[in-house]
This record gives sequence, C-alpha cells and structure tokens, in this order.
Amino acid sequence: MMAKKALVLGGGGSKGAYQVGAYRALVELGHSFDLVVGTSIGALNGALIVQNDFALLCELWEKISVEKVISHGLNFTQDMDYYFANTQKILPFLKSYAQNKGMDTSPLQGILNSYLNWERIESSKLDFGLVTLEIPSLTPYEVRKNMMTKDTLSSWVLASASCFPAFPIFEFEGKSFIDGGYYDNVPIDLAYKMGAQEVVAVSLNWDFESKYDTNPLVTHIRPSMYLGSMLDFSKNAIAQNITLGYLETMRAFGKFVGQCYCFAPKSIDEALEAKIHTLLRQILSQELNKSYEATTLSAKFGAQMASTGLFSKITSQTPFCDKLLQLANFHKEPKVRWQEVLFFLVESYMSLCNFERTKVWDMREVLAMARKHFESGAFSEVLESARDMDSATETKEAKSAFDMMLYMMRGMASGARFEHFKKQLLEYKPNAELLEPKSVKISACVLLEIILNL
Repeated sequence: MMAKKALVLGGGGSKGAYQVGAYRALVELGHSFDLVVGTSIGALNGALIVQNDFALLCELWEKISVEKVISHGLNFTQDMDYYFANTQKILPFLKSYAQNKGMDTSPLQGILNSYLNWERIESSKLDFGLVTLEIPSLTPYEVRKNMMTKDTLSSWVLASASCFPAFPIFEFEGKSFIDGGYYDNVPIDLAYKMGAQEVVAVSLNWDFESKYDTNPLVTHIRPSMYLGSMLDFSKNAIAQNITLGYLETMRAFGKFVGQCYCFAPKSIDEALEAKIHTLLRQILSQELNKSYEATTLSAKFGAQMASTGLFSKITSQTPFCDKLLQLANFHKEPKVRWQEVLFFLVESYMSLCNFERTKVWDMREVLAMARKHFESGAFSEVLESARDMDSATETKEAKSAFDMMLYMMRGMASGARFEHFKKQLLEYKPNAELLEPKSVKISACVLLEIILNL
C-alpha cells in the first residue's frame, strides 16, 4: 500500500493568504496529497483545495475584505487614536459586537455558502478533516469528511473558525463551538489519525513550534517573519503574504537558499564562505592565525579586535559567538553549517536596512551594496535610526551594547586606529541576560564589514 501524504494547514485569520502562495509552490514542485486537514482559516483553504478549485481559492483571496468577513467591521490596520477622534466610525461596530456577543460573522457564512461545493468535496479523491472545540466541556471535535453532509459542511468550517471572543461562540446541533486553534492550531495529530505517513504542514506564526519538528517525515513550513494581524485584510498585506508563502515554500524545498530572505542558489560566493569559516574559527578558539597579514585597515582593526577577546566579551556569560551561532541556527539543527552563518551575517545587514523580503536576491549584488554602504560610512546612520526607533523598549544594558556596536562601526568607517578604541573596548562590560538579538545583529554587521575587507 502506498504511503499516504497529508497537507496540514494551520489557523491564523487573514494570514491564511500565506497558505495560498505555499500551495501554489507545492503544486509547481510536483507535490500531491491524499488528505488535507486544517484548523480555522486552514479548514476553509483546505476545503477549497480538496474540491480541486485552486482558481476559486485565489479568487476568494483577491476579493476578500474585512467587510466580507464581518459586519460593521473596523479597519484593523488603522491606529485606535483615529477611532477615538471619530467615534461615529466605531459606534456601529460596538453596537453589533454587543448584540452578537462578538463580531457579526454572517458575511463569512455567506462566503462559505458561496465558495464551498459539497458535491465536489464528497467526490474528491482527497480526504478532508478539521478541528473545532466544544464548550464548556472543552471537548475537541476532529471532524472528517465522512462525518459531514451537504447541509453541515459550511457549519463545521465556521465552527472551526469561530475565534472567540473576537467572533461569537458558534451554536450548532445543540452544542457550542469555538475556534479549533484553542485545541490544535496545526492539526498534525489528526493527519496521522487519518492514516498519513508523511506530512507537509503550513503554519501561520513564525514562532510556532511543534513536537513534530524533529520528525524527518514532517516538513514544517512556517513564515520567517510576523505576518500581521489576523484581521488585516488589506490588499497589500494579502499580496505580500501570498508572495512570502510561495517564496518560503520554494526555499524550504531547496529552490532558493537563505533563512529569512531568499537567494538564488548560484549567487552564493564560496570564497566568502571560506573567509567566514576562517575568521569565526579564530574567534571561537580565541586564537589568531599568526601567519595571516591583514592588508586593509578594517581587516587589521578586526584582527586586533578579535585578539582582545572582545567578541566573547559582548556577553559576559554567553560568548558572543555562542549567541551568534544560536541565532544563525534558524532551523535548530544539531550542527550549524558555515553557510548558515553567512546567511545570518548578510541577513542581519539586510534586516537592519529593511531589504524587501518578497523578492529573490542575488547574494553577490547584496554584498556589493553592503561593501559600498560600509565604505561610505552611511551604515552608521542606519544604526542610529534603528536605535532611535527602539529606544522606548530597549533596556539600558541593551542600549549600551547597541551603542558599543555603533561606536565600533563609526570607528571602522572613519578609518580610526585600533589603539583609539582599545581602552573603551577592554572596559566594556554588558549584561549577558539582557542583551537583545538586535545588538547581536549589529555585531554580525561588524563581522561582515571585516570579512568583506579581508
């Protein structure tokens, strides 16, 4: 008997657009499935996939808006100060919310009735399942296709998507249901119960972790960034998330490379990888290659900086490189490859400079831009801007680390001699526990500057 393969789609409201792009990529990659299971918006997307109507799925997301999901809905990308100043805009929403004990989801019910086709789902070779939660008993319902009928299909999907307290509790067949995400937001368990041996799961939260993450027969695709509010149905957000879903699924299956950005595989510079390998090996061992002669001022600066043990001092208890490698190990593999470190260094620079994520980048072009950016001294302005943006939330210790990185970058850009910085660097004592990832990204940019000048 052939091994069954399942597509599992997680919940997340409007972020479900990501799954549209992901499924398009899976089809282009030649994947086929025996069953589809989903929670909440994943149940709706999954139902349209089971009825073999990807064009209709795309149409739904092209036409969707908050008004087509809830009555008297708010623009959830609008600052609340706008509504405080324009109370006439929010009063209908509040009245509707009070009357319905949640948002009025009758428009969503209309979408389900219009788009779902029971005959096509029933006759499909793909099995289908979804998850919802009955209250107050908190009993999970794992509903399979053979438990549904033409009259109950859309009700079961809505039961799975009733995200209480935003949406009202869904009353159905004498019982009360809320969003299946309260029980299992990425229902891989249900897929296995339905006979799957291999799973491709698409979750909608970048920080979602599953007990199946180490299972070699589970490919877990998750966004590399926050996709926004679950009720942000703006055209730009939908289009961005569809594109991200497509690119990141292609990356997950090796068509692109990278961690948070997508790079053309042939654009990776092997010579640069070798430089990173050499430099970080020296820093990790806190030893310098005595036969190496730095030929540029920046390279000399970096070599001397490494010799002081500064990179280990960036955190007082956890060495800087441990922190860097921890962040660079995006996929939590047992061993970090040097290419992953390269991605982390380059993507730290791209992230701080707000490079667009919805395109495929050429690594060589990015490195050329970075080199020019560093040489001009303009990168210091980027760091100052990033620091100012986060000044309200950063701890005193994190600011101190941030300032030290900025200080170092300014010195390197201006060609200052190492001796000018030595005393300050040696006296620097940051707090390891309060050091934030952004400061490590700044440090990564310092390393990238050094490497590009080796």
